[in-house]
Amino acid sequence: RAGGGLLASLRARKRGHTREEAEMAEVAGMLHDLLTYVDRNGAAMMTKDGYAILEYEEDENGNWPREWYYDEIHAQVNNVYGYAYVERGFDTEGRLISERYRDRYNKLANNPDGIASWNGYYDSDGNLVITNQYDKDLQNVPIQ
Repeated sequence: RAGGGLLASLRARKRGHTREEAEMAEVAGMLHDLLTYVDRNGAAMMTKDGYAILEYEEDENGNWPREWYYDEIHAQVNNVYGYAYVERGFDTEGRLISERYRDRYNKLANNPDGIASWNGYYDSDGNLVITNQYDKDLQNVPIQ
């Protein structure tokens, strides 16, 4: 297992992730994979959504807690929605309870709704209740 952690760490650092991020994924038992869009010749190509490669981690529930977006040469790029990285939190039942968006410089970035970060929980009826949301400047965004 230690060798696998080192290998995951080396792969992650090669892709621009820290050793700590790779080790966290390894310990959490997450699948770490790439989805590359290719043209007819098999070369990576940009999609209409502004990226060619989607890198992601998948947890045991099939959720994607982290996603990274890259261009054809695997350089991090902001997609058409304005972010290059998204991190999600899930409750014990695997339901989405938070999201954070960052740009290719690792700064908070707004999604198309003007939200860079939000948190919530599920009430007894199973409805998502948003408790707070912020924009990229950490200004509170009113909850609709």
